[in-house]
Amino acid sequence: AETDVDWTVVGNLTSVIGSSKVNTFRVSAVKEDVFFGNPRFNAGEPQQSLPPTLDYLSFEDQQSNRANRRLDTAWGADNVLGWFMSGKGGDHDMKFGINYLHSALRVQDFGNANGVFVMNVDVPFDPNNPRTYPERLQVRVPGPVDFTMKGDFIGMFAQDHWKLNNNLTINLGARYDIEVLPTPNQDNPMF
Repeated sequence: AETDVDWTVVGNLTSVIGSSKVNTFRVSAVKEDVFFGNPRFNAGEPQQSLPPTLDYLSFEDQQSNRANRRLDTAWGADNVLGWFMSGKGGDHDMKFGINYLHSALRVQDFGNANGVFVMNVDVPFDPNNPRTYPERLQVRVPGPVDFTMKGDFIGMFAQDHWKLNNNLTINLGARYDIEVLPTPNQDNPMF
């Protein structure tokens, strides 16, 4: 099962500058908090306190051992300046822009913290029948996986829609993107 809690906030400011320029500035924030797992884990119960999974030959019983969380947050800002110019050399509809995005992704995996008893028969457990005893126990040791990855992304662009005459239009553009990822360190080996 999946439980998903999301929100998005966007602010936009458009300014007209004179008769030939329009500037648009936007900020945004996004958060996605997704739980993948059994309903009790998704409701907030610690996976290690839940009953173990009983893995029979053809079915599973009790509590599922799947328990993952992904928390994805991003903050961004971008600015685009549009500039229209008309003259002897033709009409120019130019745009220049820059955008910035900071993203953080936290991944948590508590799977198998409740343990899995692997059974070698499809018969319910009976303390008087040794054939129904578990074949083995699997459990996550020492604990959950929990790490965060962060990154910063910067993009810049310029474009020109240049109309030389009624029969000829030239579209020019360039874009440059930079991705800045932190280097691992001893305190936080996953960034």
